Amino acid sequence: MRIYAKDQEQAQSFADRAHQYLIANSISYAQSVASGQTTAWSIPTHDWVVNEEGERVLDAKGEPIPAGDWYILLEDRVIPAFTADELLNTTPLYEAPKEMV
Repeated sequence: MRIYAKDQEQAQSFADRAHQYLIANSISYAQSVASGQTTAWSIPTHDWVVNEEGERVLDAKGEPIPAGDWYILLEDRVIPAFTADELLNTTPLYEAPKEMV
């Protein structure tokens, strides 16, 4: 599942909140962080404009062109870290095409 944010800053705050929640509520996660194996829950990202071959399309400066809103990936175990209103702005990782529904 993805939780969408209005910008990169909000997406980073969501990722940080999930990370802190797991440190406080999962012994194995906290141990992984303490040992240096885990440094973050999720890295904020967004989708990119791609061509027919699935390659990212670049702008005039050679940078990938973002498509869509910022988001982080969610798992069930971090859902308690978010409010009901925030969770309304989520989507499954895979959505069936409308013609299949």
